[in-house]
Amino acid sequence: MRLHSTSLSIISLLALACLPSGVQAASPPAHGGKTAPAKRTDRSAARPTAVVPAEAVVTVTVQANAEVAGRAFTLGEIADITGGDQELIARLAAVEIGVSPLPGLSRLLTPGDITVRLRANRLESKRVEVLAPPSIRVTRAGHEVSADEITQAAIASAQAALKDVPNLALEPVQTEDKITVPAGSLRILAGAYHGQPETGTIYVPVSLMVNGKPAHTVEVALRVRRKAEVLVATRTVEAHEILAVGDVALTPTDLPPGFTGPITELKEAIGKRAKRRLQANAPIPAAALETPPAISANDRITIEYVFGSIRITAPALARQAGGVGETIRVYALDTRKELDAVIVNSRMVRLNASSDGDDPGAEETSADGAHTNTEETTQP
Repeated sequence: MRLHSTSLSIISLLALACLPSGVQAASPPAHGGKTAPAKRTDRSAARPTAVVPAEAVVTVTVQANAEVAGRAFTLGEIADITGGDQELIARLAAVEIGVSPLPGLSRLLTPGDITVRLRANRLESKRVEVLAPPSIRVTRAGHEVSADEITQAAIASAQAALKDVPNLALEPVQTEDKITVPAGSLRILAGAYHGQPETGTIYVPVSLMVNGKPAHTVEVALRVRRKAEVLVATRTVEAHEILAVGDVALTPTDLPPGFTGPITELKEAIGKRAKRRLQANAPIPAAALETPPAISANDRITIEYVFGSIRITAPALARQAGGVGETIRVYALDTRKELDAVIVNSRMVRLNASSDGDDPGAEETSADGAHTNTEETTQP
């Protein structure tokens, strides 16, 4: 019995020696038990890893701080790509990584952002080695345009358009902060103004052109100031007052916004009547003055009727106001009739031969046929 057991052990050892490497022998069955199945070893795990030649590896070294120019940026703009495979280098450099920040601003990336883009373009492989810092700052290059540059362009454009307006001064209502536009060939282009200079404010659009394309547009508000020698009141003049020489003077002054029709000569105001109150030291617009009427409503006047060598006069009341030469409605007190008459002066109106109604002095004739106003008299 002992000899049999020894023989089995020798046979088992010989069998193990004959097995190929990587294969384990099954454990001998326990007494009364079945033989356990042999475990299979994964041959792929034992396979040696493929080695990529050093000359075939392309290294992507990402910069910690990179500056880009366009609206979107590529891997070639934020990394140095080296290696022997020029075709692979070109493909890697052209991979779009993301959208650029606004000019003058920056954004942060992580190495994972680059890995995702390489994977999306099927360029993630053992031939590509990416060396990147934990945080990558991408800044978009830009050109700063000062508010003064923009304002001066707007003023120059408006002054050229308003060159025929004398004593004109323009100043910005409110200056903006500097504006950052993409890098490139910059040109500041001011357009035509809109608005009425008489109101005191105009608006000029200014476009910032980069490489011939509009990058930013801003509208500049300009205050319009006009200085001229105009007529001003030397005192407060109440409505319906007649202006005398001492009431007005010609003085250089700033015309307020919305001021139109300034008076530039004294003769245009002396003897005129104020339509409204005129403030002291304020410019007087021509529309604020009027020629005072020679006759006002309800004034007692004389009607004159001339027919050939006959001149008849009669008392009357003016129903309307008017100046010399104007036709107004009058009321003849003797005949109690209303007639149209032309104003001769501040005390007399004249009826024409074709005027409506009877002679205003017809009722003044006495019973014996005499009339005090029938002789030819000199016009007062």
